[in-house]
Amino acid sequence: MLDLENLVSKAEVLGASEAEVYFRRVKSIIVRFTDKLESMIVNSTSGYGLRVAVGRRVAVVGVEDVDKASVEDAIRSAISIAKATPEDDRWVSLPRSISKSSVEDCFCSKTASMGLEDAVEVASEAIQGVYEGSSISKPVRGGFEIGVREVSIANSYSRAISRIETIVDLYVTAKAEKNSGSVTFTRFKIARSVSELNARLLGFEAGVEAPRFLGAKRMEEGVAKIILHPEVVCSILDVMLSQPLSAEAVQKGRSPLAGRIGQSILSDKVTIVDEGAVGRWVGARSFDDEGVATRNNIIVDRGVLRSFVYDTYTAYIDGRESTGNAWRSLSSTPRPSPNMLVLKPGDSTIDEMIREVGEGYYIVSTIGEWLSNPISGLMQATVTHAYRIRGGELVEPVQGAVITADFYEAFGRNLLLVGRDQVALRSSVAPAVALDSVRVSG
Repeated sequence: MLDLENLVSKAEVLGASEAEVYFRRVKSIIVRFTDKLESMIVNSTSGYGLRVAVGRRVAVVGVEDVDKASVEDAIRSAISIAKATPEDDRWVSLPRSISKSSVEDCFCSKTASMGLEDAVEVASEAIQGVYEGSSISKPVRGGFEIGVREVSIANSYSRAISRIETIVDLYVTAKAEKNSGSVTFTRFKIARSVSELNARLLGFEAGVEAPRFLGAKRMEEGVAKIILHPEVVCSILDVMLSQPLSAEAVQKGRSPLAGRIGQSILSDKVTIVDEGAVGRWVGARSFDDEGVATRNNIIVDRGVLRSFVYDTYTAYIDGRESTGNAWRSLSSTPRPSPNMLVLKPGDSTIDEMIREVGEGYYIVSTIGEWLSNPISGLMQATVTHAYRIRGGELVEPVQGAVITADFYEAFGRNLLLVGRDQVALRSSVAPAVALDSVRVSG
């Protein structure tokens, strides 16, 4: 890594009134597999994101895997582009100070020191687990990835700061076949440390679950009570709230939550915190992508909207401070987005929720949540695996329907219960929830 502070000084000498240098290095090991190892990749990339301001004219240039001369050429290019760019009358400045919050558990030395042989062993454990789950299950798709990310930032107002994080990502898909029928089931886990994974158990769970959905019947059309598995809730929260909670979306009129701070938007059973400073979550970090210390921001408190998420630019517009939520690529302007949306748990076990629902569906996995519309609030997903609930018990596997609802009604007046056991995905954490009056269609 080059001396970031010297690069900032170089940009100022060349004519920038403000400059920021963002450095990122990512090392990864990726193993892909079916019922055998298919491919293995070891990769390392690094690059610089250069943001300069000439008065109120701002430009960003990104460069990858380059030497000092190339970075200095990119600085000159950024300044030239900025001078030719129209003034932004909303521009105030880069962050006037950069700092780190005290965030533990983002980095695991054991994980960072793993090599290709270690990664292959994890993948092999997952394959073996599928076979142990059922005699009619076999692994048909899977992947294991180890990532080590280093980030450093310096700007015209502050010295350089750095952070380093690890992440492991494992998924395995099992296929069960019987009497000319077949079905697949996928299990996955994302964590900071390989110690948090049990690859054999994850494969075993996929192998056990797949045969249970052989011969699954179609769901009946109509309006029903449903329970959503925590992983489904995570996906829905990410799709339905990430954009509406962004101050940029609010300021550009692309959020249904504009003007609703202090108002009740969801059930009083719902509290959502953006836990950007809780290191065990993979979206957490000690500072955001423009060097502002992260924190835990209360977004929804017992149903009441309390805050949006800000970077420095959008915070200046609203007369606020950044909430530490800037995200960027090397060549893009930072923009605000949640770090880690966490739906706080309730007190119900899944068995209690099933008994309380009485008649309906327990939806275990879905696809297509990304087709929902976060601006209108229309929530939808295609059910791939579910169970019918009858008489307060799970009675048979079902599949093949689309569920739709207005998100704010579903998680508002139609929210029945919130579970107590949370699951974490890449950018959200949630327990199971039980909802009333959800539309089920073929």
